[in-house]
Amino acid sequence: MAQDCKRMLGELSDYIDNELADELCEQLEVHLKDCPNCRIMLDSLTKTVRIYCEDKEERLPEALSQKLRAACEKKWDSKDSKK
Repeated sequence: MAQDCKRMLGELSDYIDNELADELCEQLEVHLKDCPNCRIMLDSLTKTVRIYCEDKEERLPEALSQKLRAACEKKWDSKDSKK
C-alpha cells in the first residue's frame, strides 16, 4: 500500500463525518479520483456507518439460524471432548 493511501485511509472517518479540514478534504478527494482501492474502502466504511446508524434488527432465516446453531454446538462439543 502506498504511503499516500495509508495517510488518506487514516482520514476517512473524519471525511465521512464532515470533520476534515478543507485542504485535507480536497487532497483526499483528488486521491480518491485516482485510487480505486481507497474508493472501495470509503464505500465500505460509508455503508458500514449507514447500516450501524439505521440500528435495524435483522433476523436470519430459520433454516440458516438452525444450521449456524448446529455448527456452533458441534464446535463447542468438540472443544469439551478435548479437555
